Amino acid sequence: MMSRFASKMVPIEAAKADKFVRGLKLNLHGFVRVFRPTTHDDALHLIVDMSLHERADPSKTAGKGQPQDKR
Repeated sequence: MMSRFASKMVPIEAAKADKFVRGLKLNLHGFVRVFRPTTHDDALHLIVDMSLHERADPSKTAGKGQPQDKR
C-alpha cells in the first residue's frame, strides 16, 4: 500500500534481494551470489533449500558449530 503513495521509499525488488543477500553469513553469501537471485523470494528459496539439504545430510556440517555431546 505504501508503494502506491511513496514509491521512492519502497525499494525495488532487486534492491531488496541484494540487501537480503548482503546480510547473510559469509558461507551462505557466496552460495547465493553464485545464483544471482533477482528477487527477495528467489534468494530466500535458495537459503531454505540449502538449509533443508544440510539437515537431511548432517555429515556435510559435521565440523561446524558446537559438539553434540557438550554438557
